[in-house]
Amino acid sequence: MIVITFCVWLVLFIYSKNTRKEMVITGILVTPFVVIDYFTVPMYWTPKTLFNIPVGIEGFIFTFFLSGIAAVIYEVVMRKRIGKKKDKFNTNSIVIFIAVTLFVILLFWFIKINIIYFIILENMFSSGVICFFRKDLLKDTIYSALFFSSVNFIIFTLWGLLVPSALNWWTIKGIRLGVIPIQELLFSFSFGAFVGPLYEYLTNGRIK
Repeated sequence: MIVITFCVWLVLFIYSKNTRKEMVITGILVTPFVVIDYFTVPMYWTPKTLFNIPVGIEGFIFTFFLSGIAAVIYEVVMRKRIGKKKDKFNTNSIVIFIAVTLFVILLFWFIKINIIYFIILENMFSSGVICFFRKDLLKDTIYSALFFSSVNFIIFTLWGLLVPSALNWWTIKGIRLGVIPIQELLFSFSFGAFVGPLYEYLTNGRIK
């Protein structure tokens, strides 16, 4: 799956020179949040990792590529560019997103349902924070969610066709769309909604 995701990331990186910095920086910012994946094993899935640890190096690499894709997919597909932006990041907002993550983890301890729903809630709440302060990024948020969830669906479908046994990694029961659980698509949608406009929000970038 990492190989397929890397190929998509690489195509975007080569094709869109103007968004390369955004892909890399967003990946660096979002990747540390993958530690929350520790709580998804085995409640949500049981992925095969190096040394069989819950959050393997594969998770960090995979998240870096996914974040880069989600960050620029709207701009690339819709042929948009980022206009004037500040010289430094809005660090106060990063603190907000970290606080939301910690709150979700604490909430998980008290309300014992599958943590994937809390992660989806975390992403949607964070995207709501962005849209509340930057209403001009609403279109970016919506289209990023739609485009990224579509791309991620294709990635997982190809992965399922190439490695059918990996489809048994998911332990959650319920509806599946194609080869993947509906919860995975909801996560992809929420992830795209959050990460898509994140760089523009943190740098005060304006979509043109």
